[in-house]
Amino acid sequence: MTKKANSLVLACVAALWFCLSTSLSVQAGDWGRFRGPNGTGYSAAAKFPATFVVADALWQCPVAGMGNSSPVVGGGNVYVTSADPETSVRKLTAIDVESGKNAWSVEFPLQVFKAHKRNGFASSTPCADDRHVYVLWQSATDSAIHALNHQGKKVWKYELGGFAAGPGCATSPILHDGRLLLTHDNEKHESFLLALDAGTGTECWKTIRKTQRTGFSTPVIYQGKSAVTQVIFSHAYEGVVAVDFEKGEILWQNIVFGDHQQRAIGSPIVANGLVIAASGFTTGVKTLVALDPESVDGDGQAREVYRLMRNVPHCPTPLVVGGLMFLWTDRGILACLEAETGHEVWAKRIGGQFFASPVCAGGIIYGVDRDGVVTTVAASREYKLLGKTELPAGSMSTPAIYDGKLIYRTTQGVIAFGK
Repeated sequence: MTKKANSLVLACVAALWFCLSTSLSVQAGDWGRFRGPNGTGYSAAAKFPATFVVADALWQCPVAGMGNSSPVVGGGNVYVTSADPETSVRKLTAIDVESGKNAWSVEFPLQVFKAHKRNGFASSTPCADDRHVYVLWQSATDSAIHALNHQGKKVWKYELGGFAAGPGCATSPILHDGRLLLTHDNEKHESFLLALDAGTGTECWKTIRKTQRTGFSTPVIYQGKSAVTQVIFSHAYEGVVAVDFEKGEILWQNIVFGDHQQRAIGSPIVANGLVIAASGFTTGVKTLVALDPESVDGDGQAREVYRLMRNVPHCPTPLVVGGLMFLWTDRGILACLEAETGHEVWAKRIGGQFFASPVCAGGIIYGVDRDGVVTTVAASREYKLLGKTELPAGSMSTPAIYDGKLIYRTTQGVIAFGK
C-alpha cells in the first residue's frame, strides 16, 4: 500500500471513530438519563438566557416527599423520585413536560435504612426510553429495578438482593442499545455489574465484584476504534473499569485512586478520546484521572494521560465543552482546564455549596447550589460570570435540558424555564 493510500485509510478510520464517538452524545432528543445523552451534561442546540425571573417560569409542579434524584425526560413526561420515611413510601412521579401538570405517580414500599442526612432514600435518578421509565430502589433486603410504561403501569421487576451502605445509595441506571446497565456495589451483600434486556428485564450478563464498598457513580458508554462497545464504571476502590457491552467481560481496569477513605460520587465521562473519572472525600484527598482506552498494556491497564489533585470535585461530575474541561467543586470553586492535557486555564471562587453537576447549553454553564442559587458562567477560555438566579427552594439535583426547556428539581418540586 502506498503512503498516500495508507494515509487515506487512516483518515477514514479516524473520521469513522469521530462519528461513532460523537453519535453517543447526540442520540435521542430525550434527556433520558442522569446528565443527558451519554452523561455529557451538554446540549448543543438549546439556548437559554443567563438569568431567569422565577415569576416567568414556564411551569412549576410541586412534588411531595424528599428526593435528590435529577429530572429525566421520556415519553412526554418529566420523571423524578421522592420518599417519605414517616409513611414508608417511595414515589415515582410523572409530570407532563409541556403543561407541567402531574400526570401520575406510583408508590413503592420504603424500607428505611441507614443513609447520610443529606442523601435520603430517593437519590438514584431514573432513566427512560420511548417505551418505559426505569427506577432503581435500593434497600436492606428488597432492592430492585422496576420498569413502567409511560402511563404508570408496571411492566417488569428485577430483584437485586440486599443492599447496605453507611451513606445510602445514589448510583443510577443507564440505557444503551436496548439494554439497561447498572452497578450494585455495597458493603455486606453481593456486589456486581449488571445488564438487562430493557424490554423484558431478562438478565443479559452479571459480573460479580469482590468489593464490599458502595458505588455511587453512574456508568457511561465508550465507543472507540474497535467494534467492541465499552461500559465504563468508576469506583473508589475498584478504580475505573471497562466492561464489554455484549459479554460483561472486563476489558481493562485501573485501580488508580488509592486506599484512603474516599467515595467516587461524581460519574465518569468520555471526552476527546479520554475516559475521565474522579474520587475523593469531602475534607480529604480528591483525585481525577484521565485514561486512554485505546492504549491498554499487557497487564490490562489503560494508559494514564494525566492526574489532577487540585480543584477536583467530590460530588459534581466534570463537564467538557469542546476542548475545555470545567470542574465545579463542592465548595464553590470553578476551574477551567484543557481537557486533553489537564493544564489549568483559570480558576475562580464562585461561592456556595454544590452537590448538583453543572450542565451547558448555548455556550453557557449552569450550576445550581444547595440553596437554589443558579450561577451562570461562559464556557470559554476567559472567565466571564454572566449572572445569578434564585430558585424558589434549594436543590441538590442536576437540571435537565429538553426541547427548549431548562428543568430544575428543587426541594419543593420541579420548575421549568424556556418555551
